[in-house]
Amino acid sequence: MSRADGLASAEPFRISPIRAGLGARIEGLDLSAPLDETTFEAIRRAFFEHHILAIPGQDISAADLVRFSKRFGELEPHLLDQFHHPDFPEILMLSTVVEDGRPLGFATPPDPAFHSDLSYRPLPSRVTLLYALEVPTDGSGDTRFIDTVAAYEALPAEIQRSIGHLRAVHNYAYRYGDRLTPEQLARTEDVVHPVVRRIPETGQRSLFVNPSFTGRIEDLPERASQNLLSQLFEHCEQERFGLTYAWTAGDLVFWDNAATMHAATALPEGARRTLMRTTVIGEVPI
Repeated sequence: MSRADGLASAEPFRISPIRAGLGARIEGLDLSAPLDETTFEAIRRAFFEHHILAIPGQDISAADLVRFSKRFGELEPHLLDQFHHPDFPEILMLSTVVEDGRPLGFATPPDPAFHSDLSYRPLPSRVTLLYALEVPTDGSGDTRFIDTVAAYEALPAEIQRSIGHLRAVHNYAYRYGDRLTPEQLARTEDVVHPVVRRIPETGQRSLFVNPSFTGRIEDLPERASQNLLSQLFEHCEQERFGLTYAWTAGDLVFWDNAATMHAATALPEGARRTLMRTTVIGEVPI
């Protein structure tokens, strides 16, 4: 429903967990109009509680997506500027569709490696928002998530103590250097973040390393560094920490990159999939 001041009042809306401890679905919202502050604050609280929120059944424009995304903070255009939305550089277009020989968006085969968006930036992305314009109807193209807070909490106490002071080196080019132009490659540099970061809103701690962008542990010998990273990644990828989200056109899904990792799943050849993505700049991980 809408109020006379033009703000959408979404009461009553429903928040229901997708899986115990990770992810929730919100129904009864219309994001094509601005939300009032009370409604948005309820969404914000649910976001930090569940780490992943899905709002299905939306019919929103690029402008609507940018407006809603900015409620969480400043947006950062992606390094791959050739795939920006033509009117909104804050939006990265993701698409397998090619028209007149030109791809509508960034579309390489889905990479199954888990990652935290923009962990290679000095201020990593805190929130990623992904809106589905067109997705396959055969169940392919899902997104897998890992709860890195739960993964950290499940580590033995002695391992938590041993990694609490460590810092890791991140760089986009570690895995995807071949995607970049020489000018883009020159703009990528190593950044260093703690292996374990604190979630400022909840005080929880989370593992902040990922197979895509974390190259090594600072101040450890190469073999010890790679062994530790492999052990942490194997631990995180246990099924008990995971959630797979099945997309439907009109879904808006957004997640906390400080508390999760995610990865794509395979698409059949010729499958049509187009989404719009925004990323919200976060804080220095501590």
